[in-house]
Amino acid sequence: MKTICDLSKQLGVSEARLLSVAASVENMYFYKRLKKGQKIRLLRCPKAPLAKIQRAINARILSRLPLPMTMHGWRRGGSPRGYAIVHVGHQVEINYDIKDFFPSVSSGRVFGFWELIGYDPK
Repeated sequence: MKTICDLSKQLGVSEARLLSVAASVENMYFYKRLKKGQKIRLLRCPKAPLAKIQRAINARILSRLPLPMTMHGWRRGGSPRGYAIVHVGHQVEINYDIKDFFPSVSSGRVFGFWELIGYDPK
């Protein structure tokens, strides 16, 4: 995939829509508070135009990539709980909260991933 036209065809989203969303990506989020038990977490959620593109990327590109067997949470029918069960009863169990993980992922890592799977970052 070399051009915005290629991407548009693969995602089923017009070039104009892709460019419009990309040009205003900082305005494509809203914040939502989620309370789970005593914890309150602030979620950065995509607005409808960006969410539609993200769903298309997931359905038409990412879901077709093979996943390592160690990934349970993103596998259809899998869950983080399914992955955790294989570790129960071991001498050491570590549980990390990855709060703020996704906003901390650099654009370089994102571009590197897409290059790795064969997409031209231009």
